[in-house]
Amino acid sequence: MARQLVALVALIRHGQRAPYPPPDGDSAADPNKWSPRSFPGPAAWNMSAEAFAAQLLTPRGKQLQLHLGGYFASRLEGSACDSRVSLIADSSVRDVESATHFARGFFPPECASRVARLIVANASSDPPLLPVVNDHAFAGCAGPSASEVELSYGGQYDAMVQAYAPQIRRLSALIRCCSPALCASYAASPNCTLADLPHAYSGVYFDGFYTGPLAVAGYFSNAFMLQVLSDVAPYAWGEASLDELVELYQVHQRVMWLGAQLNSSRAYGSHTLAYMLASLEQIVSDAPLRGLADASLRPEGNASRQLLLALFGHDFNLLYARRLLEVSWVTDSWNFDAAVPGTSLVLELYLDGGEWHVVAALLAASVEQQREARPLVAPHEAPPRAVILDEPYARFKRRVLEAIDVECVLEPLRTTVRSMAAATPPAAGGWQGVGVDGLVGVVLGALLVGALAGVLLGRASNRQPSAARTPIIGDVATSSMAIDHKGRGQEGHDA
Repeated sequence: MARQLVALVALIRHGQRAPYPPPDGDSAADPNKWSPRSFPGPAAWNMSAEAFAAQLLTPRGKQLQLHLGGYFASRLEGSACDSRVSLIADSSVRDVESATHFARGFFPPECASRVARLIVANASSDPPLLPVVNDHAFAGCAGPSASEVELSYGGQYDAMVQAYAPQIRRLSALIRCCSPALCASYAASPNCTLADLPHAYSGVYFDGFYTGPLAVAGYFSNAFMLQVLSDVAPYAWGEASLDELVELYQVHQRVMWLGAQLNSSRAYGSHTLAYMLASLEQIVSDAPLRGLADASLRPEGNASRQLLLALFGHDFNLLYARRLLEVSWVTDSWNFDAAVPGTSLVLELYLDGGEWHVVAALLAASVEQQREARPLVAPHEAPPRAVILDEPYARFKRRVLEAIDVECVLEPLRTTVRSMAAATPPAAGGWQGVGVDGLVGVVLGALLVGALAGVLLGRASNRQPSAARTPIIGDVATSSMAIDHKGRGQEGHDA
């Protein structure tokens, strides 16, 4: 029997938006302390002053989501009007805009009324949906402490700046940084560049947890890329090629990497990944599960009926999932692990010879597709697609359950996840099938561990206790880096 597509569960970043103000700035268009140069204002982005100031979607951002909707509709058989679809968006306006334009591209005119059936996740959603699509909603765990962030990269911030020195120097030259007054304010030499500025821990995840060269250079590299993708001309004042800006964009990606380190991903990404898994489980089991917004999103005995769940969030939502799943991706015209506007992490659920199977793929429209607002269905090219997982559903289920921290999942989804874990058999290769030689090896290994326990226990007694990750598969305890449960109360933010 041929592999049959049953459902798509997609986590989608919103489309291109207007840039945020630069660090310590009030507007992305007004003069700022980093550069004496004039930046393109709302008219250059074909936006109103109000939409530009609120960082709403640019016209290209709306078109990208419209075309993504058409692409996803093309993946399903039959009329989109007959599809079982659930759309959930973060309550920020640009995410609602993205979901709305996606729906307009997905549904044909004869069922356009279905566009309004969009679920907007907010603090009062029942069940809790904000942690599914918001990149910083509290779901039982706070983010990492300063020491844990430092451990995530070896505490060598200056070395990271040096690693990206060519890009930082080029960005510094493009924006004409730094003025003697700015250099003096940081006690730097009069001819300083961005790379010469000091850094400090800020706790702000979308700045990579630090102020300093990476955060500032990352901001401008991202602002220039948003100009490119939104068809602002000339981008970067016409002084940098497209290939050069893609290279400079790596600084922004490194800042995002810092913000999406392991403890951040567990604290703010566990609920999202648990929700996506539970959505697949509801389809596989054909029974409603607590904690999901749409209990009707299941085959109801007809596995041939295709389903779509689309979640509209931010770049960090995607990066958290990447870190937890321990996967990596690269697509045409982008660097490794970029979570660019419109990037979609798609879980494709198949029936394959009577067995359930999952293919995880990363979709990201190329620079040219976004800048030129190209449709993503034939006769045009589909968005580049990178397959990052291809495995039986049972194995994927274990992978997710072992990756997430159940304490970072809100009820009632937490109880659902615990029930799934209790019913999930351990991976092959346990005690069953271990021969005599293997058993002897295990026993000898245990004796060696016991012999070392006294020494290790003595060392451990001198360390600060840390929060342990709650095991949810079987009875084998798993551990992780400690998570600081002191909430900062920050709102979700997309960099």
